[in-house]
Amino acid sequence: MVTISRDDYKAFIFDFDGTIIDTDELHFLSYQKALKRFNLDYVTFENHIRYFLGLPVDVVFKQILEKNAGDMELIDDLILRKRFVFTQLLKKYGVKLGAGIEDLLVQLANLGIKTAVVSRGSYDKILMVLGMAGLQHRWDCIISREMVKNPKPDPECYLLALQSLQLDPSECIGFENDEAGIIALQKAGIKVIGLTKYDFEDQVRKFGEQISTIKSFKEIILS
Repeated sequence: MVTISRDDYKAFIFDFDGTIIDTDELHFLSYQKALKRFNLDYVTFENHIRYFLGLPVDVVFKQILEKNAGDMELIDDLILRKRFVFTQLLKKYGVKLGAGIEDLLVQLANLGIKTAVVSRGSYDKILMVLGMAGLQHRWDCIISREMVKNPKPDPECYLLALQSLQLDPSECIGFENDEAGIIALQKAGIKVIGLTKYDFEDQVRKFGEQISTIKSFKEIILS
């Protein structure tokens, strides 16, 4: 459990994929299906979480193609295929929210604490998924990939969120589930809570014991 004083922070800032929305399995399946179309194999789910969680899609495909001596010219086609498959899977299975996020957002709204989404995803996709989940009106700020020149781990996205919220870094707390996002939060001067749904806590622990971790948002206690 992690206890957070309601008087210490004026805004909670959240990553999107794998944090607010539990998309890990859908991303894994969409990588798998996209590669299968070109007769290429993907890694196991465990290795997907360990090594590819949060990486840009082009980087993932580049590493897979390098490992399999594949044609690098396939990357653009693989990216398009992966995005198409992911959207189809999302429509088929629906949106799975991160455990405890709905209750936490209600508590924050009742306390007058601002909320923001900071994501590498496209703005249209973020709005579509939030709409499917019924959470589209819960946010004071949404930062997407189109709004920044330098993606995570660069802190630009989080600095832009601070500017939009009109708050200092010390007034905010951020939630991330991968290395690039955690680094971006740290560089922006925002306190980090690491979300580690799996038993691979080394992913977050390697950043130092000063980073608190939770398995789900059910472990957040507002005091």
